Amino acid sequence: MYTDSGTLLDATVSDLIDLNATAITAHSAVIEEFVTTYKKLREKEIASFRISAKHDIYGDEPKPCLLILVSRHRPVSKAKHIRRYFPNNEDLNLSVIFLAKVSGSFTQHISTGSDQKYTSTKIVRMNELRFQHREQREWMLSTIEQINELNAAGRQLRDNYLSMVNMHYNIHKVAGVLAPANYHFKLKSQ
Repeated sequence: MYTDSGTLLDATVSDLIDLNATAITAHSAVIEEFVTTYKKLREKEIASFRISAKHDIYGDEPKPCLLILVSRHRPVSKAKHIRRYFPNNEDLNLSVIFLAKVSGSFTQHISTGSDQKYTSTKIVRMNELRFQHREQREWMLSTIEQINELNAAGRQLRDNYLSMVNMHYNIHKVAGVLAPANYHFKLKSQ
């Protein structure tokens, strides 16, 4: 049985868990929108190049770069005591953006650094990705930095969610009323 303060703490942390879960879901929607927007811009770039190639008027038209974005979703955690906190008993998935290079009919993932970030200047210097114009390089530099920020925000949301769930789990262990031991019943009151 909880004390009044224990009940208030339980309700407050439970509300924070729900807010964090909502933030993770919203973050996943932002990731999907970002990847979709990138794909649409790439399709526009490819269509423009095809029209130029069809009429043999390449001019200043750059070849489409071979860098693509891949969004992956994975559960926030697989631990049993954390999974029961997921809303509606469904998996709470965290979305992450990966960079990959188109290579024939498959994609080849580009690895991140030890800090789990992409080094934008290193990626833009890769010859096999075909960055040909300064504007194209600058745009990709800013896009990669945005990807790093989105992925870092997702990791931070995940860490906050897991710490809140662990805190709530531990509160359930200790927030009850302190039950007297047998020897307390035998003590004489003065």
